[in-house]
Amino acid sequence: MKQLFVKDRNCLKKIDLNEIYYFSTVGNKIIAFTIDSSIELAVSSLNYLNELLSNNSSNFFRCHKSFIINLNKIDCISKFNNKTYNISFKDIKNQVYITQKNLKNLKEKISII
Repeated sequence: MKQLFVKDRNCLKKIDLNEIYYFSTVGNKIIAFTIDSSIELAVSSLNYLNELLSNNSSNFFRCHKSFIINLNKIDCISKFNNKTYNISFKDIKNQVYITQKNLKNLKEKISII
């Protein structure tokens, strides 16, 4: 799976997964964030989306109950407080959170020198 169909107003739009920086829950909606837009998804839960992405792409990681990130878009991971870290992305100002436990899992998944 290299593309995903997302709801965009009254149509389903195909977007390349490589364009997505992260997915987030906003209220009861799932939003995909790209470099220049945010698009509501036509899926019902982040758990379902995470399962779908896990089966088809190793580039995505569930870093928090509200976020799934594209590992290829990470710029920096910095400490926010005792149990939480911020993830910043290349080319966009948005940041997401990752818990200390999930940071350990992320470190196992990616190469750290």
